[in-house]
Amino acid sequence: MSKKTTQKKNHPFELAFCGYRNTGKTTLMARLTALLSQEFKVAYLKHDAHHFEMDYAGKDTEILSRSGATQVMINTSSKKAILGSEPVGFLERQSSFEACDLLLIEGYKQALTPKIIVLDSAHTILERVARGEIQNVLAYVGPTETGPTEGLSQETDVPYFHRDDIAGILTLVRDYFQALTLEIPLYGLVLAGGRSRRMEQDKALLCYQDKPQLEVAYDLLSGYCSKRFVSSRQEQGLTSGQTPELAT
Repeated sequence: MSKKTTQKKNHPFELAFCGYRNTGKTTLMARLTALLSQEFKVAYLKHDAHHFEMDYAGKDTEILSRSGATQVMINTSSKKAILGSEPVGFLERQSSFEACDLLLIEGYKQALTPKIIVLDSAHTILERVARGEIQNVLAYVGPTETGPTEGLSQETDVPYFHRDDIAGILTLVRDYFQALTLEIPLYGLVLAGGRSRRMEQDKALLCYQDKPQLEVAYDLLSGYCSKRFVSSRQEQGLTSGQTPELAT
C-alpha cells in the first residue's frame, strides 16, 4: 500500500486552475473573480515556469536590486509590490494571503491542491491525468459542448463545463468552498477570568434571562461550535461549583 501524501496549503480555502498555455485559464479565472470578489476578498497566485520581469531598468527598485538587495518593496497609499531575487518560501506565501478569504491558483499542475483542468480542443493534458501526474481533479472545462470520453483516469462523475458556462462553474466553486467550511471544526471560548474589581462582584455570574451571564454566552455558542470552553481563574470555580452544568 502506498504511503498517503500530504501537502501544506497556501490558504485554507484554495483552488487551482491548470492547463496548457492559451487555453483560457486566466480569462476564466478573471470572470469568476469578478463575481466572487463581490462577496469575498479573493487572492491570486500564479506559478510561471518561465522567466519573468516585473521591474524596469533604471527604476529605483531595479537599481537597488542590481546593487545587491535581496528584496525590495515599493509602497503607496493604494498599492504595494515586493520584488525579490529568491523563490518565495511556503511560510511567506501563506502569510501573504492570510487577509484574504479565498485563494485562486493558476498553475502548479502536480500539486495536490484540488483543481479545475482547463482543456484545449485536443485534450492534450489528459495524457498526464491518465498517467497520474495530475491528481485531485474537481472538474474539467473546455471549448466544446461535450467533454472528453477517453483518456481519463479520474472517476467518471467528475463534471465537465463549457468554458462560457460561468454560472455552472461558479456554483461548483461555491459548493466546493462551502463544503470546506463544514470540514473545519469551529470551537468557541468564553473568557470569564476577569477580576471585576470595579463592579466588586464577578460579572460572569450576573443574571440575564434567569441565568448567569456566563451560561448565556456559553449557550449562544451551541448552535455554531462543535466544542465550547470556558476560560476562568482557578479560584473562581465557574465550571465545577457555581455552574456545574458547564463542566461537560
